[in-house]
Amino acid sequence: MTDTTTGITFFFKDQASGPAKQARDGIKAVGDASDTTAAKIDNVSSATAALGSTSQKAAQSIQSLAAGHGAIAENAARAALAITSVSGVLGLGAAAALLYVGAYAKGASQIDSFNRSLTATGNFAGFTALGLSHLTSEIGAQTGAYRDAEQALNKLASGGKLAGDGLANAARSAVSLSQITGESIDKTVGEFEKLADKPVKAALELNASYHFLTLAVYDQIKALQDQGKEQEATDLILDTSAKVFEDRRQK
Repeated sequence: MTDTTTGITFFFKDQASGPAKQARDGIKAVGDASDTTAAKIDNVSSATAALGSTSQKAAQSIQSLAAGHGAIAENAARAALAITSVSGVLGLGAAAALLYVGAYAKGASQIDSFNRSLTATGNFAGFTALGLSHLTSEIGAQTGAYRDAEQALNKLASGGKLAGDGLANAARSAVSLSQITGESIDKTVGEFEKLADKPVKAALELNASYHFLTLAVYDQIKALQDQGKEQEATDLILDTSAKVFEDRRQK
């Protein structure tokens, strides 16, 4: 047989035998196996591309759902990225998407709850619902008590007695004190809300039970109240209590 490309002539017996036949059969087997492997690689590539496309669509859907919700949107974007990254390996893109939709719904419910609490008092608290959501995450990460943090902030926001940093520190104090004593969040929040009415008197009563004020801090609080700066006195008490009870909680 003559190779038309090179012009070289090869001679084979019709009934090849021995080493020559084994070599020819081996070359054919390798060729067949190569063709099969190539076909499998093409199939795997196609499946991976399809899965990646599905995961990408799921991620995009989640991002669309979360659009306009600030912290929720940020978390949705992170989840979408994670889904896209791991789905090619695990094949769980759709399942992860469904799980995150559930988490999104829970986050939206939290925002609605905070909005109601703020609206009830004309937003005396001075926060947005999204701001309270961020604060819930912060306190929850610090204490591990996300549900207690949300409950404390909702109660404080709807109570209409504390605002701004004072409200934030009251929530931190209430969650830490609840973990230390085992008292309910409703009760510990109530303890700190009393400070809004008569800071010095309420601080003395609270200090009689928990001993969280030094003489120097008490003197500052008394001086602020005597100057008619009750808001500043309250803020100082709450800033002190938040630090002291967080320190005790960690021990």
